[in-house]
Amino acid sequence: NIPSWAQVSPMMGSILPGGAETVTFTVRDDLIAGSYSGLLQMATAERSEPLTMDLRVVCPPPAWSVNPMAFSSSMNLTLALSIEGEPSSDRLDKVAAFVGGELRGTADVEFVPQLNTHLVFLTVYSNQPTGEEVTFKVWDAEECILYNSTQESFPFTAGGFVGNPTS
Repeated sequence: NIPSWAQVSPMMGSILPGGAETVTFTVRDDLIAGSYSGLLQMATAERSEPLTMDLRVVCPPPAWSVNPMAFSSSMNLTLALSIEGEPSSDRLDKVAAFVGGELRGTADVEFVPQLNTHLVFLTVYSNQPTGEEVTFKVWDAEECILYNSTQESFPFTAGGFVGNPTS
């Protein structure tokens, strides 16, 4: 039952009691973005064990990178990300903070088990204590879409906080 998008090696073999064998799963490199699933049966003479294969192919995200050492101040934002009105629970979704056209911070969506919710913990950097407006871009990994603006923006305040995990 090997899915058409995968190869398995070795296909069969023997393992001594207490031994181990590496099984390699190779996925086709021409798959389009999306989710794939398959169910393999790992079998011995005595029994069969199901092995679920789940694969998600996504577009490459933006190459956002910030050097915090280049800045003298920072502020922290705790955000609940909604894309097109839907709360994001995708750990591959990203939020980037900008002042003008300069990237000032980036973070991924994280699951917070204590609150059973997904949040973004974003640190924004600056060399000015106040007076800058922070805007955002959002990467939607599932749809491979970069949203170049959001409804929200915040003034930068050195040492400041916007939001918290519970509100």
